[in-house]
This record gives sequence, structure tokens and C-alpha cells, in this order.
Amino acid sequence: MKKLRDWILRNKVLAATIVGLPLFLCICVSFLIGLAQPSPPSESNVPRASEEAFQVAQNTSLPTETLSPTNTPIPTATNTPIPLAPNCQQIEQETRNLTDVQWDKYKKDFVGLWVESWEGEVGEVSKEFLGSHYNVHVRLEDDCTILVVVKDEDTALSYSIGDEVVVSGLTSGLADVLGKVIYLDDNNSSIAKK
Repeated sequence: MKKLRDWILRNKVLAATIVGLPLFLCICVSFLIGLAQPSPPSESNVPRASEEAFQVAQNTSLPTETLSPTNTPIPTATNTPIPLAPNCQQIEQETRNLTDVQWDKYKKDFVGLWVESWEGEVGEVSKEFLGSHYNVHVRLEDDCTILVVVKDEDTALSYSIGDEVVVSGLTSGLADVLGKVIYLDDNNSSIAKK
């Protein structure tokens, strides 16, 4: 018995795991069993239709056959313009005094705006962390960067630091990491040397 007590004192973490793991599993299983058993409906949570609603349902006519064809117009696409994204200076002014909650809403509303022919210079080209695409970091004014995704290595290699470029595209995100970072949608963006 003394040997067991000494072993437990030397190996507290292992001993706690040996005792605690089965206890934790029992608690989890009993919780899941409790979730799986539905509680019987009580009078308070069973919806009841009023007598009037029942009468309306009884008097509603059944669907009838259409004897002559109907003329349904063919829908046509309308060109709804995509709102333009504010420039970096406007973003900075609009977000300067936002709370965390307001900033989250601003970032959400920023997605889907259009960036049209913004000019800047390449600050870096990097490979995505877990992807096969490349990010071209374009420096704009006022500590603002726009990230444009290019999908092939040859295109990524064609850009050098300092290259003047023009970018356009649909925004997919906004961050504030040592200045504003604007992300463009992978499939709806373009970058070209000036």
C-alpha cells in the first residue's frame, strides 16, 4: 500500500488522468443520454389552433385545374451596379472611433464592394500559408495595403517589390494589422502593371 501511495505522489498527473478520465467519460455519456431522450410535451408548449382557424381551414377550397395556359413573363437580368469601396483615407476616417462591435459590423458591410483601378506599388509577394495561391501585397497611401490573389507561380514571379500596379476587384474582407489591409476576392479581382 505504501508503494502505491508513493507512486501516486510521484506521478500525480498520471494518477489524476487514470481516475479522472473514466469519471469524465461517465458524465459525458449520461449527458448525451439525457439529450437523446425527448421530454414529453406539456400543455404549455403544444400549439393549439383556434376554432376560427379550424373553420377557415375547413372552408378553404382545394386547388383547381387551370383550363387555359397562363402567361408568365420570362425574368430578365438587371444590371445593378456594385457599390464602390471607400478609399483608404475614407476608411481611416470612418473607422477611427469605432467600438469593437461597430468595427465588426463595418468589416461585414465592407465585403462585396468594388475597388476600381486603385494604384499602388508592390510591397511583397508571398505564398499563402496552407494554399497553392500567392498574395501580391500592394501598398497604397496612408498605411493601407490591398491583397490580390494570383493563382499561378509564373504570375507571382513576374511582380517585383516597387512595381507600380493597378488593381480592381470585389472586396472579400478588411483587417487592421499595422494599418488597414483590404482583401480582394480570389475569383473577382485583377492586377496589372502600370
